[in-house]
Amino acid sequence: MNNIRNIFISLLLATILFVLINPSITISQEKFILIEEDMPGYELIRQSEWYWLGSQGKSYDTIKQRWRPNGTDDRQDIYIEYCEFESEAEAISVTSYHSGSFASPYYWGAFNGSIVGDHSWVGGESAMIFVRGNVGIQLCKPILPTAEDLTTLTIIADKILDKIETNLSAEILSLEETVRQKQIPVNDYQKITNDVVNSELMNDFSAFTTWDSKWMIDTTTFTMGIRAEWKNENGILVGIDICKFDTAEQAKNAANIQNEQTYSPIFNMDSLSSLETIIDNWVNKRKYGLESNYFSAITTKSNLAVHIYQFDSTKINTDFTYSIIELLVEQIDFF
Repeated sequence: MNNIRNIFISLLLATILFVLINPSITISQEKFILIEEDMPGYELIRQSEWYWLGSQGKSYDTIKQRWRPNGTDDRQDIYIEYCEFESEAEAISVTSYHSGSFASPYYWGAFNGSIVGDHSWVGGESAMIFVRGNVGIQLCKPILPTAEDLTTLTIIADKILDKIETNLSAEILSLEETVRQKQIPVNDYQKITNDVVNSELMNDFSAFTTWDSKWMIDTTTFTMGIRAEWKNENGILVGIDICKFDTAEQAKNAANIQNEQTYSPIFNMDSLSSLETIIDNWVNKRKYGLESNYFSAITTKSNLAVHIYQFDSTKINTDFTYSIIELLVEQIDFF
C-alpha cells in the first residue's frame, strides 16, 4: 500500500513540475487565449500566471503572454494579459480600475481612435486595455514602438476579440439580449445624430462602426446604448454614444460612473460655457506635452446620457470639436 501511495505522490509531483515548466498545458483550454497557430511569424516566449487588482484590493487571476517576432530580439516583444471575470459588470468595473492604476495616464480610445469591444483605453505610445463581455485584455509593445507596431497590435486585438466573441457563454448572450430590449431605438438615435453627421462639418466623413455600448447603472448592473463612429480620409474619427434610461436620475448616475471609468469630463448641456471650460482645460494640459490626439466628454438631458469622443492622429481641432457638440446639443433639444 505504501509503495502505491509513494508512486502516486511521485506521479503527482512530476505532473505539477511538468505543469510549472509548461504553463501553457494548464491554461491552453482558456478559450480566448491566443496560441501559436493564431500568431504566424511569432514565437510564444513565455506564458505565466499574473493578477490584476480591483478597487477593493481584491486580486483577479490573469494569464500573461510574451510574444516575439521570429528572427528578432526582445526589443520587439509584445505582451498580452487576459483576465476572465464572473460577470460583464465585474469585467467593466475591474478593467476600468486597472486602466487607472498606471503612472502614465490612459485615455478613452484605441490606437486608431475607434473603441475596441465594450470599453477601451489607450495609454503611453503603444499600450491598450479593453473589455468585451466578461473578459478584460491588456496588450502593449513597450520598447521602440512604431506606427507599424500599432497596426500590428490592432490586428492582434481583433484576433482576441474574435475568440472572445466566438466563445461568449449562453448566459452572457442571453443577458445582453434582454438588456438590448430597453436600448434607445435606432430611429431615435438617428433623429438626434443625422443632422450632425450630414452637416457641412462632417461632409467628408463616412460611417465607420456601430456597437451596442454599455453603461453601468450601479456596481452590478449595466444597460445598453448605441455607439456609432464616423471617420474621414485623414483618419479623424468622431464617436457618439447615446443611452436611454428609465429616469433622469438614473441617467445622471450612469454618466457619473462613465465619467469615472472613461476619464471623460461631464459638461452641462444647458450651459455650453461648461464645455468651453473643459476644452480650455484640455488645451492647457496639452501644453505640457500630454496626449493631444484624444478628446471625450459626457453630458445628460432628461433620461438620455451622451458620450462624445474624437480622435485625430495629428492633433485635435478644438473648434471642430466644439461645433460638433454644439450641433448635437441642438438636436437633443429638439428631440
